[in-house]
Amino acid sequence: MILREEYEAHDVAGLLKEYFRELPDPLMTEDAYAHFITASLTPDHDDKLHMYKNSLGRLPEVNRTTLKAVINHLVRVSSKSQQNKMKVKNISLIFGPTLMSNKHMGEMDSATINQEFTVIGDFITYYKWLFDVGDDEILKNQKIAEAMSKMLQLTHSTSQSIIRADVISDMTLDIYALSTEKECSRITVFSDTKASKICQEVQSKRALAPDLNWALFQNVNEEIERPFPATEKVLATVIETGKYSQLNRGSRLVVKENYVLQKLQAYSLQNDTSVSIAGSYQTMKEVKRKENWKKLCVKLEKGILTVHKNLKSKDDIDSWPLLETTLYIGVDRDKKPLTGFGFTIVRVAKDGQCVYRYICFEEEREQYRWINMFLKLKYSGVEDLWTDPYLDPIGYYAEALAPVKPLPRQRTPSNIPAGASANVLNELKERQLRKSIKK
Repeated sequence: MILREEYEAHDVAGLLKEYFRELPDPLMTEDAYAHFITASLTPDHDDKLHMYKNSLGRLPEVNRTTLKAVINHLVRVSSKSQQNKMKVKNISLIFGPTLMSNKHMGEMDSATINQEFTVIGDFITYYKWLFDVGDDEILKNQKIAEAMSKMLQLTHSTSQSIIRADVISDMTLDIYALSTEKECSRITVFSDTKASKICQEVQSKRALAPDLNWALFQNVNEEIERPFPATEKVLATVIETGKYSQLNRGSRLVVKENYVLQKLQAYSLQNDTSVSIAGSYQTMKEVKRKENWKKLCVKLEKGILTVHKNLKSKDDIDSWPLLETTLYIGVDRDKKPLTGFGFTIVRVAKDGQCVYRYICFEEEREQYRWINMFLKLKYSGVEDLWTDPYLDPIGYYAEALAPVKPLPRQRTPSNIPAGASANVLNELKERQLRKSIKK
């Protein structure tokens, strides 16, 4: 995983160039090399482009597809030349020798190298014609570019704990139902879209039972996950948690039955009136590198989680405001948790570093006591975390949940004898009885 906070764009470009230079055969192949160079020397413009296209046909399919993707990216880079100063000429100087030759082909004279520059420059300039790029593909590339632009806006957002609503107005997300192995639904999420609305749409699309309590979860590598309260606005949370570098890998949104609520009910924790919780537990902190597991005192009260050496100590080793902290149920296996019950908390510090703390418990009930207290204090103004009183039913669920309107009464025609309806019902019951006896 290449993280933006650890590497610059130049590092990635340098690695890509080195990869192409180290290939046993160049991306544009040694066999096709002379054809590309010859085409670049052709004086007639139309003939030159047709010769380029014929030469592309000499490349193996995987080479041609890869070259198309690389040139497409270089086209996008050149389109931003006013910002990055990378015009077509500059790009071709860098990528000409990289894509057309390698160290195994020996030294090239300056004239030949100049023609390599010309070939790549022409490929960037006439990309759409040479690679038969149609309007649909252009539109697809534009959408990809827009999505990447949005992600860059998120990365460069200066706010650490509060997401500005004007930075990103909407985003299309993949939402899974029941499991991340199932087929996903693509749902456009706006700045005011709540978790309850996403659950409702997935229920409707995947025909999930309307009488169960469904919740939206962010699942990370099938190891840890966090539940979304029903009224939580999803887009702002997705943007904020996107800063957690370790948790971007394998992160999925999935709608499934709310097991957190079931656990809280099973352990009779929903009506817990406590306002704080504390105890000594195995815990480990990680900023740039992992520390060792230690048994420390952890306390949660007044919206702040603190860590001390012992219960009597007044000096905080750590202090986490809950409004800046996200809780994930579980601990990654690579952290080597000491028990099977625990959770992960994460926040972005003032210096932009992601800070993680892992806490393990001896039993599941204690784990959910802490989860319950964390959620209760973080969302202190919410009466019921798992229902949205303002959610309107949609689709056939609205029909299923709506009261059935009685049909208008009909007058019994005079030619139907009294008691006929009762006789019909009795006849149906007898037939059903005879059928069951035969079986």
